[in-house]
Amino acid sequence: MLRKDIWMDPASDMSPPNQSPDATGASSSAAVERFKKNRSGRQGLIRRAMIGVRHALIAAKSAYLRKILGMDIHPSCRFSLKANFDKTNPKGVHLDAGTYVAFNAVILAHDMSRLVHMHTRIGKNCFIGAHAIIMPGVTIGDQCIIGAGAVVVQDVPPNSICAGNPAKVIKSGIATRKYGILKDVYEAAAAND
Repeated sequence: MLRKDIWMDPASDMSPPNQSPDATGASSSAAVERFKKNRSGRQGLIRRAMIGVRHALIAAKSAYLRKILGMDIHPSCRFSLKANFDKTNPKGVHLDAGTYVAFNAVILAHDMSRLVHMHTRIGKNCFIGAHAIIMPGVTIGDQCIIGAGAVVVQDVPPNSICAGNPAKVIKSGIATRKYGILKDVYEAAAAND
């Protein structure tokens, strides 16, 4: 619930950073600092607690997939709680170090229409976009990015971006960091901070 009396009062310590507490209407760094200070209090504590709960849930799901179902998922991999891994042939799912799988992505290792069980492999430092489908038997090379909604039906060479239905390589020769973050984009963002 938004308390208008706090947010709308320019003299309040809770005024957002784009509203100045002085009468001139100019932006004030003191207002920004007060806003950051107040946001880091109780709301910051709640946010940190929720993030901790989320990380614990992901660790529990990762342990379940690796230890109970027997999937070959490197401990440094991260994935959304809504990512879908093949539970019919769990030993056919292989994710290497530093890979991230976004929400509602599907990684399959079986095909019931052809009655086959295959190994699906995803390399190091890859990013699998939301709602992407990785079909059984596909090998995705190291440092690849699979676009959102892509349907990958054939192998993807290393250091490439792949998107579409069926997925095609749209760019080659890329370099990624952990979790499929483009190195040049990361370095540019780090230079701006």
